[in-house]
Amino acid sequence: QDNPRHVKSFLPFLQRYRAQETSTEYLCELDPLDFNPTCKPWPVRRASMADFDALCRFYADAGHMSRTPRAVERPLQAGRVFITEVENQIVSSVLTNAETSTLAMIGGVFTPPAHRGKGYASAAMVALCRSLIDDGIRPVLYYDNPAAGGIYRRLGFKDLGLWKSVRLTRREISKPGNQ
Repeated sequence: QDNPRHVKSFLPFLQRYRAQETSTEYLCELDPLDFNPTCKPWPVRRASMADFDALCRFYADAGHMSRTPRAVERPLQAGRVFITEVENQIVSSVLTNAETSTLAMIGGVFTPPAHRGKGYASAAMVALCRSLIDDGIRPVLYYDNPAAGGIYRRLGFKDLGLWKSVRLTRREISKPGNQ
């Protein structure tokens, strides 16, 4: 009864790792009927692979929101990335970390401190959510930043509950005889 489909346990795999860091964040979703796409009309567009280098530079200095080049490339190729630009400079970016035919997990929402409070992230979020909703996909995301939570609620997102994340690191395994 504990494993009715006889799925192979992943516990032996997990035992090779230890929890490095945990976080608890709010999980929320946007019902298309609640979508409130009101924001300042900043120039937003869907990014492409032509934006790869600029996005790598943008996310390189993003603190806890930083992304490796691979983590920038993946949503450009298999998801959606929307950027707000001012004077040909990226000032905000949002993306989908994962998409199914019915849901998309939004992430990578970042605006550098010097550009915050101007509505850049809201404009990018509106464009991304509109793209998803137009394709029949419900946006979901998680957040822990109260300012970001305010943006999401203004757009129509509703909290569903808490989301717990655990970052794992591989354990050092000592070999017999190595003390």
